[in-house]
Amino acid sequence: MGIDLQVEIVKKNATACLLGIFVFTILCPYTNAVQSMVVCLLYLIFVYRLWKQDSAVPVVKKHLLFLGILLFGAWAMVGLLFSLDPIHSIRNFEAHYLRYLMIYCLIVQEFRSKENVILFFWIVVISSVFFSFLSIINIMFIEGSYVQHVLILGTSKNTIGFMLILGIFYGVGLLREIQSWQKRLFLYVGIASLMIMSIIPQCRGTILGLAGAICVYLMCNRKAGVWLLFFAGFSLLILPLSSRVTDTFFHDPQRLELLNVNVKIIKDYPLFGTGMTHDPFFVIRDKHSDQFNSYLQDTRLVHVQELKSLGSPHMMLGQIAAVTGIPGAVFFSGILLSAFIILLNVIRDSDSEYIINFASCTLAAYSGFFIKSLFEPIFAHETDAVLYLIFSVTTILWLQEKQFAFGDGSGRE
Repeated sequence: MGIDLQVEIVKKNATACLLGIFVFTILCPYTNAVQSMVVCLLYLIFVYRLWKQDSAVPVVKKHLLFLGILLFGAWAMVGLLFSLDPIHSIRNFEAHYLRYLMIYCLIVQEFRSKENVILFFWIVVISSVFFSFLSIINIMFIEGSYVQHVLILGTSKNTIGFMLILGIFYGVGLLREIQSWQKRLFLYVGIASLMIMSIIPQCRGTILGLAGAICVYLMCNRKAGVWLLFFAGFSLLILPLSSRVTDTFFHDPQRLELLNVNVKIIKDYPLFGTGMTHDPFFVIRDKHSDQFNSYLQDTRLVHVQELKSLGSPHMMLGQIAAVTGIPGAVFFSGILLSAFIILLNVIRDSDSEYIINFASCTLAAYSGFFIKSLFEPIFAHETDAVLYLIFSVTTILWLQEKQFAFGDGSGRE
């Protein structure tokens, strides 16, 4: 084996390994340093491949989803010139857009074969199950309480649900591809633990998103969907919903007031927003305190500290509109709609059971993500990662379906 060939094998395996580490540590506590190192290495690899014209960009450059992501990024970049806090916005533009665009391209390049997609699903499932086991042990046996937790192993309970829902449906997808009884047993136990962990924080967005995702999956696969309903019902029997959930499920005055303030920000900054940030409230409160206080006059949130404790807008599209303007929200909505249409077309047109299976699971997880995002902020690490993982798998399945339809039907490169 020549030296050049050995170098190529190392480079390819190293990239896939780094991506695997990044995905595995999305929810893992105390891994920020590891993730920062991995991201730096991935940036170097991505730039090197662009220089060598060996990246996934030529493969996906005509893909509707990729073009939508680029268009949104271009508008957000222009908005940096009008940001209320340019330095903060530039940092967030890298952390919440450029970073995940790079990871999206690398995942599409590295995991395009059927075997690699299955490996990718395993990484997501094992990571989610590992976190859920640690969390259950910590909450139930060490801390002894679960309803009032804001942070679970250092991660916000509002954001972990995105990854848990993704892990549940990727686990379901693997069940239809795996024959080994040991692996299937692990998946059954893992899905059950993810269901339980989805209920433990008593997060309304997660519960509603999971219910919606199960309903979508029932339309694609009734048999597996019924099993998911059983798991969900069993989880609710073990951990019934608290009064916080049942009393304010569809009517939460604080969330409505947050939305009210969010609308006022959009009215004042309709074109470019406040600039890319995970918390437009903070930027205005820090830079224009008088203007921010005026937002509170017509709300029940009479104290700035009360709003500060609640954090950013708890609605994805509302937050996007606040930080990138109404055009940015339109572009982002186009990305979300494109992903739905692509997955539906893949499920409808494909003759491959493997592609239909994984596309159905991805569509269900994506539906759960979208429903949950109506009640949660975006531009958190876990949220961004899950969304771009879904975009990556959507693009890969679309590429595989094109190859299956016009190639050898193997689902491989």
